[in-house]
Amino acid sequence: MSGLRSIFGWTIRHLQRWWSGFDRSPFSAIKKIVAIFILLCLLSLVWWIWFEEGGIVILPFQTPQNQDYNGQSLSELLTHDLSRLKEIHQTQIQFGTRIIENYTISEFTPAEVTLDYSLSQIGMLGQGSISLSVGDILLSLKRLLPHAKPTTILAASLQNYGTKIVIVASLASSNGIYQTWQISSNKNCSQEEIPQLVQDLAYQVAYSTSPREANSTHTWKAFAAITQGLEAYQTYRVTKNMSYLEKAFLMALEAHESEPEYMGSYQILTAVGTEYIFNNNNQQAITIFDEIIQLNPKYAKAWIYKGVALADLGKLDEAIKAFDRAIEINPQDAEAWSNKGVTLYKQGKLDEAIKAYDRAAEINPQYAAAWSNKGVALADLGKLDEAIKAYDRAIEINPQNAEAWSNKGVALADLGKLDEAIKAYDRAIEINPQYAEAWSNKGVALADLGKLDEAIKAYDRAIEINPQYAEAWSNKGVALADLGKLDEAIKAFDRAIEINPQYAEAWSNKGFALDKQGKLDEAIKAYDRAIEINPQYAEAWSNKGLALYKQDKLDEAIKAYDRAIEINPQYAAAWFNKGVTLADLGKLDEAIKAYDRAIEINPQYAEAWSNKGVALDKQGKLDEAIKAYDRAIEINPQLAEVWYNKGVTLYKQDKLDEAIKAFDRAIEINPQDAEVWYSKGIVFKLLGRTAEEDAAFAKAKELGFYAQ
Repeated sequence: MSGLRSIFGWTIRHLQRWWSGFDRSPFSAIKKIVAIFILLCLLSLVWWIWFEEGGIVILPFQTPQNQDYNGQSLSELLTHDLSRLKEIHQTQIQFGTRIIENYTISEFTPAEVTLDYSLSQIGMLGQGSISLSVGDILLSLKRLLPHAKPTTILAASLQNYGTKIVIVASLASSNGIYQTWQISSNKNCSQEEIPQLVQDLAYQVAYSTSPREANSTHTWKAFAAITQGLEAYQTYRVTKNMSYLEKAFLMALEAHESEPEYMGSYQILTAVGTEYIFNNNNQQAITIFDEIIQLNPKYAKAWIYKGVALADLGKLDEAIKAFDRAIEINPQDAEAWSNKGVTLYKQGKLDEAIKAYDRAAEINPQYAAAWSNKGVALADLGKLDEAIKAYDRAIEINPQNAEAWSNKGVALADLGKLDEAIKAYDRAIEINPQYAEAWSNKGVALADLGKLDEAIKAYDRAIEINPQYAEAWSNKGVALADLGKLDEAIKAFDRAIEINPQYAEAWSNKGFALDKQGKLDEAIKAYDRAIEINPQYAEAWSNKGLALYKQDKLDEAIKAYDRAIEINPQYAAAWFNKGVTLADLGKLDEAIKAYDRAIEINPQYAEAWSNKGVALDKQGKLDEAIKAYDRAIEINPQLAEVWYNKGVTLYKQDKLDEAIKAFDRAIEINPQDAEVWYSKGIVFKLLGRTAEEDAAFAKAKELGFYAQ
């Protein structure tokens, strides 16, 4: 090191003298520029030698003169094959949470692009009998440079013995590395088969010269097969041509046959199986995973993805058994626990699903999918605050997890925090502008805020991204129906049904729109279709009851409400609708019990309090009726009908001034209600306030009310 330091100091001193000497020349500026250029060239040369030069240099093949392939072309062919192998193994393929194993292929360079070759091409310098080979001098200086990388030479020869062709290659280096390979053809080999021999040589050379980990292949034939499988898989990922996926599968099997203990073949086979899952060909995926399991029953990943495929086919019990087998093999496999949780969730076993997610997160606290899935299960249990905490943990691990942001938005919306929900959806959309579900969910939140036009735009964006997104079409239909655009709404529901004829909610929503159009028979048919698809669809039963009620089929309506209540005893609206129907049948005690049940489920159900008041009024329990109306008004002061009903009851109690105040409040909320104006006129008549009486009756008549 001290020697290098002294050389460096000597060089700097002489450069300074050399540089200062230019100042005495009239062309010093030009000379300085030229000197700088030369210096930069020399530094680049040294940099190339120390840091870029090296690797393995491929010399032209030695071949018979009558050979169709000359030595240079074979060298280029070998270089091309080795470059291709390097490119294949430089491409990292993410598979699940792992990267498919790759080799680090050494660098190979044709002889004609090396520095040694370039220097050797420099001509002679001299005059007469005295001449020097500049190239030889530079080559000698290059080899004297300290720390220069050694050059390794790959030399090969091809011999045609008539019955077969033999390629012999050797590797030699200044640091003592020496290897040889020999590739022989079968008998009666034609000239056209030479490229295949060169390719086989490339596999052997790449395998022998590349650094490998302990779990890599131990034979070049296994290396060749897995490389071809990896190349086919990479090509499939780009082209989506299934023939490449099939080739990847076959080559991975060939690698396994060459070397049964090599785990890389299982990785490729498993990757191929998962691609069939992504293509919704789960049965073929299961066939592949079963073959992997037959080769190695203790390969946990095959059991995991077999379970995923079984779950996608709806075979949930079999899927659980597959996940349990994977866990038995490797109890620390977080992916197996998480997928088991997903399947338990599909079975409706939410508490067990959460336990599985917790186990996955315990094994790997950074497993974002487990946290996100746990949030979904907690949300379905109504534990929305806990669900949001789980989503936040998933987002903390991976802030780019669009699904976690969208799911958080759903939980916030269920808590009534619609503005926060929209912000969460916007974050999901920012991460992934093509996330159709986030757009649709945003539309639902906007609709709940009453921003129906904005909601429809969000649904349209979801549909633009995925025209087959039935739920977005159905949601758009609901928004259109709320805007009174019933024909457009029905078209949207029909599109959803066309995409998914088993979409019960779309059928029910279509029935609701038809009901609003007065097409009650068609509405009931739509509800019946929804119920046929999902006999446990409580809302469809309740809506059918409403349509039957409008047809005066009151007993049938009550049966429909009872079916909805049987399915969901906490369905407050069904209890309320049943109460309305019972009241019309004159069964007031039963009606009040139904209203009380609706109020017990939802104490803030203003309409139920109001209707209870009407029933109590009919029973002559006027004070109790007033209390019920007051409770409804306390919940929602903008219900004009409640103020009107209260006014009628006060009139019956001869509290005429209070009745007028109640009617005035109803008119303030809805000035177009002719019946309220008429009732107000009656009270004025009783009070002898003739002018006000005439004005009230005139307004009622103007609005179309005529006394019977």
